[in-house]
Amino acid sequence: MLPNIKKLKRVLNANAVFSTVSGLLLIFDKPLIDKMGIGNYLTPLIIGIGLLIFGVSVFYISRRLKIVLVKFIIIQDLVWVLLSIVALVIRPWELTGLGYGLIAAVALTIGSLTLLQKKYL
Repeated sequence: MLPNIKKLKRVLNANAVFSTVSGLLLIFDKPLIDKMGIGNYLTPLIIGIGLLIFGVSVFYISRRLKIVLVKFIIIQDLVWVLLSIVALVIRPWELTGLGYGLIAAVALTIGSLTLLQKKYL
């Protein structure tokens, strides 16, 4: 059981770092936001702040490893992936190819982390 706990902590930490870096990019990287075709800066700011909060909470949970909280992270990650798929299918915004490509790349990354979190839980 111990090796799985170490692996779970590593995956949770990877999730925390990925979420935090993604949040920081959405908040501070104006050239990236422009290249994605996002017309306003309020949306990426709100999502970025949410990702920062999520990243910090995942890091905190990785230190405590309460099963119910890890399951809640998995559920949140699954919701993110599902909403990303919906966004890619119905394309509610007029983003550039880079914008939609990044949505897909993030969804694949989060989906992979989610599968690993579930595997090591």
